[in-house]
Amino acid sequence: LAARVLGRALGGRDLGLGLGALVTLAQADAESSSVWVAAGALCDALDVATTLAAWRELPRVTRWFVLSSAAGASLAGAAGAVALRATRAAG
Repeated sequence: LAARVLGRALGGRDLGLGLGALVTLAQADAESSSVWVAAGALCDALDVATTLAAWRELPRVTRWFVLSSAAGASLAGAAGAVALRATRAAG
């Protein structure tokens, strides 16, 4: 039950961040979009830190999946936020 609640909470967080980014992207607001995307990247980076902190307690198979997906999402989000900032600066 606790794992399900935690999974739903993280899913809700990701949904909120994603919707915020989509709304600002639809409005062609590169500055606000970069903030939303950067916030998502920060949350993913914190997921990496949390995964590493609980490394020994996590199942061997899933811990690598969780770590790699959170790290990849964090890097992609950071790159997206930087690209949006560059778009704003150029435009």
